[in-house]
Amino acid sequence: MKKEKPTTKTCKHCKTEMPIDEKVCPNCGKKQPNGCLIAIIALVVVIVILALPFGSSDDTKEPDTEPTKTSKTDTKTPSEDDIQKAIEEDNTIFDLVETSENLTNTLLIAVSNTESGTTTTLDVYDLSGQTERSQYNLSSQLPKKDGTNDGYVEAAKNYILNGMMIASDMHSYLDKNKLDDLSDYKKRVEAQQNYTLSVVSARMVYLSDAGVPEDKINEILGTNSDTE
Repeated sequence: MKKEKPTTKTCKHCKTEMPIDEKVCPNCGKKQPNGCLIAIIALVVVIVILALPFGSSDDTKEPDTEPTKTSKTDTKTPSEDDIQKAIEEDNTIFDLVETSENLTNTLLIAVSNTESGTTTTLDVYDLSGQTERSQYNLSSQLPKKDGTNDGYVEAAKNYILNGMMIASDMHSYLDKNKLDDLSDYKKRVEAQQNYTLSVVSARMVYLSDAGVPEDKINEILGTNSDTE
């Protein structure tokens, strides 16, 4: 026999009996819970409970400690073409560094010669301005960073820019006669050696990472040392 649908309900607050579809108790005036909303909430609670893991072995699984596999492209042996390309780029970068060094040394000699009168202050003023512009042009000729030469390019750039600032400080000092500019000039000249060491270190790392054999690296460094 089919069960009849109830036509009344009891107030949750004062227990007064009222029609099933009554939303407000006629006795106490309290709003009655919506049966549909209660059903939806109950359904959501059930779904959430069922979704929770119960004793699954995955809960206690240890983190994957296996090292990430390195792609073949990361560990491939450099080809002869790759090595030759790296050597050619090294020549480009280091030639710019050596040109920068020559420009700076020429300026330093000219500044030193003003004490003996061999070079005039006006000559140094003109030369420092020319050197500043030349150093800037050199920095703009450096290869772009490509992920393999970043450290080398950055070290070379810092070296060249320091040379540019040496010239700029001297030019500014002679133009405005400010002792602060002369002080900056001297500090940059003293720092030049540190920038040189940075370039040499970054250069060796670049050549080694590019797969250039150690004997070839020594040959390259030895050749540059002989020409200095």
